[in-house]
This record gives sequence, structure tokens and C-alpha cells, in this order.
Amino acid sequence: QVISIDPTVGSAPTGGTVNFSFSASDFATTGGAFDLTWDTAVLTYNGDFAFDPGFPPIDPFFEVIDLQAPGLLSIGFGDFLGLTFGATPTTIGSLSFTMIGAPGDSSALNMVDSAVYAGFFDLNTGAPITMTYNDGLATNPVPVPAAVWLFGSGLLGLVGVARRGKQYA
Repeated sequence: QVISIDPTVGSAPTGGTVNFSFSASDFATTGGAFDLTWDTAVLTYNGDFAFDPGFPPIDPFFEVIDLQAPGLLSIGFGDFLGLTFGATPTTIGSLSFTMIGAPGDSSALNMVDSAVYAGFFDLNTGAPITMTYNDGLATNPVPVPAAVWLFGSGLLGLVGVARRGKQYA
């Protein structure tokens, strides 16, 4: 009973885009929803969550894409006839963020059962399912200064000169 974020770590420089998808595996449900949270000082949600075209058909009654507040998005799905996810992960959908944090900043992407729309329910018993959520992380890499690249290329040049000197000695 797992919902995962892929990739587990996404990276982009300031102003860049970080893309994530969600997948489900190992449960049968009538439906439910989860909340996704992130640090709004590091990421801006682009408002583009979309269910994957290959995702099983869902009842529009269950479809939830609700930006409840900055840094809080609810995503839900289901079908009265039920949805079954096997051991091979099934892609639910995807979304993107714009990195607004400074180099070195990061934001966890945390998932929990939805506080407003409820968690997931077992297809056969109707009981709540204890989900395992595999969270993600968005990072803004620290760029390597140009001086480091210049120093490295100069060092390689000196090594080359030293080798050439040994050949002729």
C-alpha cells in the first residue's frame, strides 16, 4: 500500500523547473486522497498536476486536485467499482515546481492522508488503508565557481607540461 514520488530527489537552479510524478502499488481501493506539502520559500507550484493518460479510469466524483493553500495540494482519485494496483508501480500523474530558493536550498515533498478528503479505503472491507508514502526532495544545487574550473584546467595543463618535459629529458 504505497504511493511514491519519482524521482525521490529532483534538482533545478533558481528559476528552473523540477518535475515529479506519483505512482501507486500494492493495494485495492474504492478511492481516497493524500495531501502534498512543500516549503513555499523554496518552491512555487506551477498549477499543472495532471492524471497520467495511462492511469486507470476514475470516477469524476472522486477526482481531486485542490490547492488548499500555498504549500498544500490535495490529490485524490477513486472509482465505486474499485481500483487495484499490483506490485509494479502505476503512474498516477505528474506536476512541476519552479525553484525560487537560493543555491543550496532544499524542500521536502511530504505526503500524508488528506485531512479534508480522507485517506484511502479498502476495496473489499471499506476500512481505512494504512498507506506508506515515499516522500521526495527538491534541491537547488550550489554551482561550482568558475575559478574552480579555471584552476582545474590550469592544473591539467601543468601536468601535461611536466610529462612532456620527462619525455625529452
